[in-house]
Amino acid sequence: MKELLDHIVKSIVDNVDEVELEETTNELGEIVLRLKVDQSDMGKLIGKDGQIIKAIRTIIRVPAIKQGKRVNIEIIEEGKEKAAAEEQSVEETEEA
Repeated sequence: MKELLDHIVKSIVDNVDEVELEETTNELGEIVLRLKVDQSDMGKLIGKDGQIIKAIRTIIRVPAIKQGKRVNIEIIEEGKEKAAAEEQSVEETEEA
């Protein structure tokens, strides 16, 4: 599923080198695919009213269902990820 998602996303975005994809499993046993793309490609990935990402999620769920698994796709926004990391760093400094 990771390879399929990687292929689909790289077909859509302009900055192919900026695509990062990480696969993990959560405590419920669901496969979690964390996707990060360049900020300029975010609109292309999500689409108008979220239609593109909804279609991608549907396509990715089909092989997961056939394997008896659940899959969740998370889109990581670069700015929010950095802000969360900086906030955590500030909290650790305050605790020390």
